[in-house]
Parts: sequence; C-alpha cells; structure tokens
Amino acid sequence: MCFKVKDVMFLPILMSILLCMVSCRTPSAHVDHADNVASNIIAQYQMEGLDRTEPFTINRPSDLLRQRLMSGQELPGLTNALPFQLETLSSPFEIDLISALQIAARNSRDYQSEKESVFQKGLSLDLARDAYRNSYAGMLSSLRSNADTDGTEEAKLSGNASASLTRKLKTGASFTTKIGIDLVKLLTMDKTSSLGIFADATVSIPLLKGAWNGAPTESLTQAEKNMLYAILEFERFKRSFAVSIASEYLAVIEQHDLVRNADDNYKMIVLARERAAALAAAGRLSETQVDQAKQDELRANNRLISAKRQYSTKLDTFKVAVGLPPDAEILLDPTELSRLAKSTRAAIAAPAQPGATAPGPCEIDEETAVRLALTNRLDLRVAYGQMEDARRKVGVSRDDLRAETTLTVAASTREDKKDKITSISDPATETTATTDGTRTTMTIKQDKYSLELDIDLPWERTKETIAYRHALIALDSSLRAVEAKEDNIKLSVRSILRALNEKRQAYRIQTTSVKLAEKRIESTEMFLRAGRAEMRDLLEAQEALVSARNSLVSTLVAYRLSELDLQRDMGVLQVNEKGLWNEYKHKK
Repeated sequence: MCFKVKDVMFLPILMSILLCMVSCRTPSAHVDHADNVASNIIAQYQMEGLDRTEPFTINRPSDLLRQRLMSGQELPGLTNALPFQLETLSSPFEIDLISALQIAARNSRDYQSEKESVFQKGLSLDLARDAYRNSYAGMLSSLRSNADTDGTEEAKLSGNASASLTRKLKTGASFTTKIGIDLVKLLTMDKTSSLGIFADATVSIPLLKGAWNGAPTESLTQAEKNMLYAILEFERFKRSFAVSIASEYLAVIEQHDLVRNADDNYKMIVLARERAAALAAAGRLSETQVDQAKQDELRANNRLISAKRQYSTKLDTFKVAVGLPPDAEILLDPTELSRLAKSTRAAIAAPAQPGATAPGPCEIDEETAVRLALTNRLDLRVAYGQMEDARRKVGVSRDDLRAETTLTVAASTREDKKDKITSISDPATETTATTDGTRTTMTIKQDKYSLELDIDLPWERTKETIAYRHALIALDSSLRAVEAKEDNIKLSVRSILRALNEKRQAYRIQTTSVKLAEKRIESTEMFLRAGRAEMRDLLEAQEALVSARNSLVSTLVAYRLSELDLQRDMGVLQVNEKGLWNEYKHKK
C-alpha cells in the first residue's frame, strides 16, 4: 500500500510515545517489587512451617559493627574507605556472650548467605507461580520505506499493534488469545480490510498424559515444597549457628583461663626455684634439686607462651566467625566464666546423698528426649517431605508412560475481502489426517476455526520407562534416608545425655581434685620447710594443681556446651531473628 509521507508522518511518532508509556518502570522499582513479593512468600511459609512470623530482610545495614570497628580503629580494608562517617567505638571493644550472638546474626557472612538462599527460593517460587498467571505481551511495529513508482518517489509505511494473553491452567490446559490492529489499514480505511482489526484464540487440552491430577503442576508443587524446606532449614541453621558461636566464645574464655592458670603456675615455680637456690646456698638442698626447679621453670614458661599463642589464635578465629576482622581490638567479658561456674554449681548442686550430684535441668530421661527430638527436629520434617516428593514423582513418571493425547481448538477473525468466501451457507471445510511413527494428528479446518487432535501412542517409551525406574529407586532411597535420619537423631540424643551425666560427675571430681591439690601444696611447703620433703615433691604438687584447675575449666565448659548441643539436637532451642536464644525448660 502506498501513500504520501506527509499524510502518515505522525504514525511512527505515535507508536514511539506508546512504547515509552509501557516501559516506564525503573530498575529500582522492579527490585522493590521483587523484594515485596519474596518477603510476602517468606512470611507465608514461616507461618506454615513454624506457626509464627518474624522480620526477614537481606539488606545489610550500613552501620555494621565490622564497619564501625574498621573505621574507629583505622584498620586497613575496603570498609575504611567508605564515603560517609561512622560512629567510632572504644578500643578495645568488649563483647559478652549475648552480644556475640547478636553480632554474629548481623555481621556473619555465612548467616547472610543462608538468608539470601531463603530469599532466592522465594523468588524461584514466584517465578513458578508466574507460569499459572495471566501473561500479557504487546508489540508495536512500524516500517517506512521509499520506492520509485512511475518516476514518482513515494513512501511505503506499514504498522501494526498487537496484544496477547496466555494462561496456563493447573489442569494442564493452556489458553492463548491475541488481538491485533493494522494501524495503516485502520487509519486509511483500506478497502481490502473490513476493520483493520483481528483476534485469535487457541485452547490446548491434554486428555491422557499430562491430565493426571498433580502432574501438570509438579514444578509448582516442588517449588512450594522447596520454599517450605528452605524456611525449616534456615531455622535449623540459626539454632546450630547460635550453638557454634557459643562454642567459639566459650573456647576463647576457657583458653583465657588456661593462660591465667599457666601464668600463676609460672610465678609459683619461679618462687620455688628461688627458694631452692636459697636453700642450696645454705647447704640444706642439693644442686640437683635446684636444677630440677630450673627445668620446671623453663617448662612452665614454655607452657605460658604456648597458652598465650593459642588464646590469640582462638580469639582471631572467633572474630572471623562472628563477621569481624581478625585485626580488630576486642575483649571478651572476663566475668563470663565465673558466671557460668556459679550457674552450673547451682544447677547441679549436691543432693542429700554424699558424693553425688543432682542432674542438671537438661538431663531428662532418654525416652522423653528421643520423643521430643523426633517431634521437633526440623531436618527430620524436611526428610519426611522429601520422601513424599519422591512418592509424588513416581506418580508423575507413571503418568508419562501413558499415551499423549492433546486436543487443540483455534479460532480467528482474520479476514481479507479479496479472499472472502461469498457464500456463507456453504463454508469451505478441510479435514486431514497424518501419521508420523507413533504420532497421529487429525485436523478439521474452516475459514474461522480449526480442531486438532494429536495422539502420540505409547509404543516407544524407553526414556520414560527408565525415568520411572529411577523414580522408584529414588523413593526407596528417600525411605532409607528417613530411617537413617531417625536413627542418627536417637543416637545423637542418647550419646549427649550420657556425656552430660559423665561431665557432671567429672565436674564434681575435678572440683574435689582442685581442693586436694591446693591442700597438697600447703602441706608440701610445710614439710619442705621442716626438711621432711624435697623440692621435687613441691614441683609435683604444683603440677598437679595446675592440671586440676585446667581440667575443671574444661569440664565446666564442656558441660555447658553439651547442654546446648542437647537442646539443639532435640529441636527445642529457639533462636529469634536477632540471634538470641530461648532455652528449653523441662518440667520435672
């Protein structure tokens, strides 16, 4: 079709304006929309999986402790080059156990990665849901060209606009409709077209394969399950993460106490060596015993140096675990160990029977502990769900073995006057049937609609048969995985309960051992002054004292960690979004 340029120059301009109008959302608006959708999905599945909701965001705050420490202590690194000023902190920065849990939840890179994984599962679920929403598409096109006809240069301009709607139903059927406008014909009232407007519609319906209840929505169902699993696994991660941070923290303060014991031991042995030298000068002690005292002094000094090195290493490891730079100056609360010792002594105070101790608050009977674990363990719920997933996939694979029969109905209003059939009482109808191997297609066409029946007979199903066999094997494997998970949970809980009992008894023994070692030091010094003991006896008594003190601290920390391990493995330790825990209170 040809016409003058001046008559249609406004058409490309109009189409350009329309294109700009439909693409007005900014990238940041897209991000905000995706964040809102994912947050709503996460809240939905928190309620489904945990019977509660809590704030959830992956946007890291700009005032992280890591950044404030690097800025305030002028540490080298990327954060120190930020364009804005952060609040400075005192140096060194002191952290107690509760603060450590909160700092780790805000600053740990592992914690952030786990949150992002949950968030991405939410985005994936929204994408799976999108396949079952109305899908709209629009297109505008314009073409202008010059042509020389009979010596006269004229412009050829074509343009059209179309909009389509696609909807996939959960029954397996799909529906597509399209409305289009030939802008040039509509505006110029071209005689070859009645309106310049056309519409198409197509419906595809599976009758056998793909029509089984659940098979068409398998991808959506699995995405929903994966979202639920992500919530449960993240909650399990929070609990394990809190226990691991507590373990790192207590390891540092334990090592700090070992440094103090080593320092006290070194000072005592220095005094013993000086006393031995004085006694040797007075002829009351042999040089051999003086040399022995010197050797013990060197050994004690080496132990002190080693203890300090281990303390520095464990402190740096703790800093990295909570997301802080290892060169940051921090101190852990020095009173944490004394508070722990006081609470532990109160929890396992000696009962009426001499030489025994009462069970701690977490030392419940094995049957109750196992029952609690099997009821509350979130990873066990995930294993049960995955077994159901495998059973569902067996049904989907079984459905794939059936014949594929699809009915497609299409209709169109497209019509050109030059090709229009003049007699509507006798419409042109075409019926065809084609066969290609196992696939048979029967088509009935008219000028306005068509019916197509596509049949794929199940004669060649090697791929589907193998997939079905794999699904059966996967189902059996998932059943074994559940059995193994249950057995490992029982094993873990029973083992920790025995360890708690052992450490409680060990704590009582080590407490008595420290008292005896201190008494032994006093009596040996008396005998040494009276000439009834040798320097070797005093050195051995001092070695026994430092060993007893170290063992007491280690047993105390081990008992506390076993309590946390048991609560974690029973699934009863609650941790909120700030990283703070709520411990289990057993009603005896």
